[in-house]
Amino acid sequence: MAEVQTQSQISTLQKLYRDRYNQEETKCLLQHHDWDESKTINFINESEPSEVRKLIFRLLGNENGAIEKDDDIIRTVSKGLTDVVRQFSCVQCDQVWWKKVPVNKQVSKCKVCKSKYDAIPTDMMWGWAVFKCDCGNEFSGFGQMGKTQSKCYSCGALSYPSTIRPPSRRRPPKSNQKHMCDAPDCPGCDSARRQRAGDGSEKKCVHPRSRAGKSKVIVASEAHISTGSTISSVRDQDDLCSAMQNTTLSDIRARLK
Repeated sequence: MAEVQTQSQISTLQKLYRDRYNQEETKCLLQHHDWDESKTINFINESEPSEVRKLIFRLLGNENGAIEKDDDIIRTVSKGLTDVVRQFSCVQCDQVWWKKVPVNKQVSKCKVCKSKYDAIPTDMMWGWAVFKCDCGNEFSGFGQMGKTQSKCYSCGALSYPSTIRPPSRRRPPKSNQKHMCDAPDCPGCDSARRQRAGDGSEKKCVHPRSRAGKSKVIVASEAHISTGSTISSVRDQDDLCSAMQNTTLSDIRARLK
């Protein structure tokens, strides 16, 4: 298949799902369905978000990746707890919140539009993060799982977050060092990198200073579909999802341009 065509298919699905899946994940889903966009879209819509993630991890050779990356989930499972605090978002209302929910039903309702959403995947959460540097230093700051890396002020290396914590469990800062991550729009980055902020980079700084005047939602929660529901029961306020169900692929592409 021509490289241009494959990149176009990957880009279309990424836009369709508002960058919920990165380029590598989108590519593996398309490959799994023989590059058939209709089959790929139907699979994503007709499956629970957790099942889509499970397939992605299996295809990428890391079936347990979501659990391995999250210390809070490991503690929850080891202690036999039935509830877990998870992050949710509503892109339509630009709302982000955390809520304690049952482990087997991680669903919450937006207080503004009353729509129900599934929890943000653990490997895509953002907010107050704990970093564990290879040098042994542990520090806290703002970040997004698997996306942004923050500077360790002990050795200077960049580290990914190991855990994202709810605001209520935010640790007090251990030093007066300013936030610095590798996102191009980070207020603590150098001016040269800041000038590249419009280069289409997927990295977004989640520090409150960099989010001022921008959308609060970094990753949109999946609209919750109860077991046994049909695809048509998805809330109709998401124009992209509505278009996806009622129009052809060519119509979808036209709306995404």
